[in-house]
Amino acid sequence: MASTTNAVSSSKLCLSTLQCTVGPGGTLLYLPDPTVPYYQSSFKERRNFTCQYDRCGASIGSIIAVDWYSSGRQLSTGMEEERWAFDYLATRTELFVEKQDQNGERPHQRNCVLRESMAFDNAVSVTKSSTIRTPTAIALGENINSMATVLLHGPTSLPVAMRANSLSYHLASICTGTRSELSFGTDSDGLSDDDIVIRDEEEPDELEKLFQALGGRVLVSVTQIKHNIGQHQGKDLEHGTHIMRILAESNEDVYRVLHHCLKPCSSYLGGIEPYRERIYSSKTVSLLPKNKKMNGSMAIARQEKQQRLNQQSKPDLQRIANLLIFGKDQVDCSSISDTWFRLCHLSDSALPVGSFAHSLGVESASQMKLFIAESTMENNIADQSWYNMGDSTSSCSAEAISDYIHAVSRSTARFSAPFILAGYSLLVPKSSNSTAISSPLAVDVDQMHQSWLEIDAYANTVLLSNEPGRRASMEQGLGLLRIVPSFTGGRFHHHNDLASKSREVSELWELIHQSIDPKVSQSSRSFATPSLSNGHAAPIYGILSASLGISPLDACRVYAFGAARDTVSAAIRLNLVGPMVGLSILDGVGRGAVEEGLEMGIVGMLCESSEGLALRKSDGNTQLESWLHSVATCAPMMETVQPLHDLLSSRLFRT
Repeated sequence: MASTTNAVSSSKLCLSTLQCTVGPGGTLLYLPDPTVPYYQSSFKERRNFTCQYDRCGASIGSIIAVDWYSSGRQLSTGMEEERWAFDYLATRTELFVEKQDQNGERPHQRNCVLRESMAFDNAVSVTKSSTIRTPTAIALGENINSMATVLLHGPTSLPVAMRANSLSYHLASICTGTRSELSFGTDSDGLSDDDIVIRDEEEPDELEKLFQALGGRVLVSVTQIKHNIGQHQGKDLEHGTHIMRILAESNEDVYRVLHHCLKPCSSYLGGIEPYRERIYSSKTVSLLPKNKKMNGSMAIARQEKQQRLNQQSKPDLQRIANLLIFGKDQVDCSSISDTWFRLCHLSDSALPVGSFAHSLGVESASQMKLFIAESTMENNIADQSWYNMGDSTSSCSAEAISDYIHAVSRSTARFSAPFILAGYSLLVPKSSNSTAISSPLAVDVDQMHQSWLEIDAYANTVLLSNEPGRRASMEQGLGLLRIVPSFTGGRFHHHNDLASKSREVSELWELIHQSIDPKVSQSSRSFATPSLSNGHAAPIYGILSASLGISPLDACRVYAFGAARDTVSAAIRLNLVGPMVGLSILDGVGRGAVEEGLEMGIVGMLCESSEGLALRKSDGNTQLESWLHSVATCAPMMETVQPLHDLLSSRLFRT
């Protein structure tokens, strides 16, 4: 039975597992209808896709797979108030690429190209206000009732990716100024000179008909993932992979978007256009109530459930974090004054790591007019002119911004906690407790560095589907490396026996720096690394916190606070809210959201560790993998709008 957080009973969890292997030249089309997570349901889905390519790399499999969820049974009698009201929902997609051997058989090793993981827990703690909206409903805003992710991989998917890119660009250009469409040339679509796809001459007319048929707000973003699978005749082989995300007010509009983008696949289905039979009218008519809070019997039931949750004792995160890292409940750090000072230093906005260069999707969300006041939204949707609402800063809703910051803060805390603690564990001496990772310091620096490389590589595969977020993580990781020498040496406060390990830790920092920075790697002679890594911020932050003697939970809290603070700062710098309103949002929303996210992330690590006990090997690698498998995001709005930042023609923050 799969693990969940403490708020979900494993006895009620529905688990779905899908494993598919596509041979060289084959094509897999996985096109389901939306999954409907009903009230108080618990569902977990795991999808593993493997694409094979032949020895010369001339032929590779293709995958087009849809992962789709709707908000509930709102159109069923008596279920009008069921909106994102499930207890637990988790979905995880992994894409692997492997090479066939000479006999056409599968090798033992596979290369992971991409991981996409989301987890929503509506029962982990109370919501941020007196209303009974679930955290998932807050994360998706007032009117988003359908979310979908489409995995596109291989040659067959390239025409679909091209249509999706074009649709995303035109939808964005309706709301805001965008860069030239020439940016979607063959290179950005993952096409080489030998893979030329002719654009459909009827596509502009199809787009116009599609826009006229849509009944509400639709957001579409596409992220390209580049990777080499090998070489053929001295040429690197690249086969495009894309992640397409869709948010919409209704399932019918998602059907329309998928039908438009997947039309090139009809030749593989005997001329049948995917999802065409699911479109029953020439225009989507919205039947869903907008901005309606739950009432009646379902509202009473959820309020009673929230009261029961409030009465339950919350997990002791400090104890769990110490148990995971040190193998014991208590670690005394209270007498260390300079640790407290360094904790304040790391939380200071003046820390030069480049955090304020990125807006965590606030700028693109603002230009896509997602923060418009409800009254303005309703009036413009009524006359079908939501794309012409005027200046977004003058009609901005503080509540909409508050919801967005709540979702971003919660998701960042939930996503980063496993990476921070995994990095932190590298500097902790070996513990006899079975839940702790064996410390590489007990072996040698090279093994410690190798463990960091594994953590960093895993972080990169998860972040690949959000390119602006991935770049921000890498830049901030490099910024953290720059400030390491500014702190006083390798002083360790948790354990006296680490006092003699300063040289090893200095060597580790040198190896990490060389792994990331090509200039340092080329100029160094004592430490040579075969290839460059990415240097994502969260694992590096964990190592830095451990070297400064900061407790594991405090490290997670400060890192997540920084994301909440930066999001509020971005809203203030964009003139969406004033400083006083921003302060209120940060205190009232960010604080609670950070704690909720940390609870999900740390308790999820403990559950994954318990599940992996039976499979654990003697070297401890399985334990590290269990921790990393608990990584997930829970802010689909941010994951969808942040990639749109690269399309904006006018930007205050970096691309």
